[in-house]
Amino acid sequence: MSTSISHARHNSRPVWVSLAVLLAMALSLALSSCQNKVIDPNEVTTYSGPIVSAKNVETRYSDSAILRVVLKTPLQYEFNSGDREFPEGLHLDFYDEKGVFTSTMDSKYGRYDRLNDIYVGIGEVVIVNVLEKKKMETEELKWNRATKQIYTDKFVRITTPTELLTGMGLEAKQDFSWYRILKPNGNAKASSDIL
Repeated sequence: MSTSISHARHNSRPVWVSLAVLLAMALSLALSSCQNKVIDPNEVTTYSGPIVSAKNVETRYSDSAILRVVLKTPLQYEFNSGDREFPEGLHLDFYDEKGVFTSTMDSKYGRYDRLNDIYVGIGEVVIVNVLEKKKMETEELKWNRATKQIYTDKFVRITTPTELLTGMGLEAKQDFSWYRILKPNGNAKASSDIL
């Protein structure tokens, strides 16, 4: 009788090698299912909304340590470009070279163009020179901080203690002590209760 001895063969690879092979196969399968998609820069949209919002803002501008302008607004948005928006209105107080309060500007909405350093008041814009009792009304007015000038190409109505003036377009000093209507079209005596 012959006896046969059989030896059981055991796998001599360690378990970690098998796991590594399995992981490599799973990873290659996952990567092969990904596609390399080229993104068209024209299809990418970037956020263009405000990066900062602030409530009840008061900003003071001075020249040679003398207060020249105070800006007040209930709500201010600032954008990446440095532009600002004043959706709930804009109020400016102007002071002369001695720091004496001279005039105000109010509007329902405002914005600031940083590149040109220009503030724009829109909607029921009113400038009042409190010293000379003059008032100007329009729908849009720009204030150039560098030149200290205000201007518009819209219809204007100016009321002084003695007359009422109307016309299209205006150039003026920011304190409204001097002005010029570009295309005047009306002049009338003012009544005492207009201002």
